[in-house]
Amino acid sequence: YVAASIYPAAAVQASGGALAEHAVRRTPRLSCAACGTHLFSEVASVGLRSVNAWLLPEGAFQPQFHVQCQHAVLPVVDELPHFKGFPPAFGGSDERVGW
Repeated sequence: YVAASIYPAAAVQASGGALAEHAVRRTPRLSCAACGTHLFSEVASVGLRSVNAWLLPEGAFQPQFHVQCQHAVLPVVDELPHFKGFPPAFGGSDERVGW
């Protein structure tokens, strides 16, 4: 499980130090060069940045849905939508898993 909050790429900037970048497949992931904390990932195909939600101020992260649920090891049972892949706004379908 990864808690991430997604914003337009232009709205997300890192400050305070150097960044280290590595890629998982084709997705760039940026971390603090000093301590290694994951900061955000680039979702360039749709112009977004996926920010590590644990770094946001308390109360700023309000989950809206779950993605990639077809790969879940165990069901996540809550009232949020559970998309099989990604929702239409992120280039996916509206297909959901029915736990």
